[in-house]
Amino acid sequence: MPNDGFRRRRDFIPRILFPMAESAQFDPIEVTAELTNEIVRHLIGLKRESAKLDYKASLDLAESRDKVECCKDIVAMANTAGGYLVVGVTNKFETVGIAENVLASLDEAKLRQQLRSYTAVPIDVFVNRAIELEGNKFGIITVLPTRHPLIVFEANGEYGKNPDHKIVFRRGEVFVRHGSSSSVWTQADVTYLYRRALDRDRAAFTREALANSSAESGDGLVDKTEQLLRDDPTKFATAIRQMIRRQNG
Repeated sequence: MPNDGFRRRRDFIPRILFPMAESAQFDPIEVTAELTNEIVRHLIGLKRESAKLDYKASLDLAESRDKVECCKDIVAMANTAGGYLVVGVTNKFETVGIAENVLASLDEAKLRQQLRSYTAVPIDVFVNRAIELEGNKFGIITVLPTRHPLIVFEANGEYGKNPDHKIVFRRGEVFVRHGSSSSVWTQADVTYLYRRALDRDRAAFTREALANSSAESGDGLVDKTEQLLRDDPTKFATAIRQMIRRQNG
């Protein structure tokens, strides 16, 4: 059995090898639209932030600062791997809960409208305010991974007046999760996310081609074909051409 020191070092390895958005693939949190009591307890009890988990002591969407910062985190999570924003836990992982008026501001329809003012594509985001644990009330925002290649900000996100004016994100910028923070993407992120989008498109084409072909079907064949695509794109292209010839032949 490895000691705690070894486990800590082992858990840190992915962050060293993949310091950018790609490291999110090692985050064990599974993001789902269905929020159960078990998931809620797990998220609040983790007491650590990650690419897929962000704690906020409070979040008032009626306040410009909170609105802009929240939209930044949601878009970054959607671009990376999805995630959860848990409202009512401090950055020191204290479960303080939130007041009724703050809870009331966490309106899903309003949040979606605010996101639309900054982005051109819809984001799958869900707000759950009916959460009570050990006498405290919490809000959880669930963000699913985007179905689009990327979400680009279409307008500046800013708040405050001089000398306290702050621009959080600018039109044309792409934000992703770098560990537990939301940041503008880097060249490493561009490479990873482009490759990921390409793999998705190829996988979708493979499934559609197989579904429309008279060849053997089934999940096993799909998995084998996708593996061939990853390992040897040239052989994959040859196989697709042969399949099309059989269909037309």
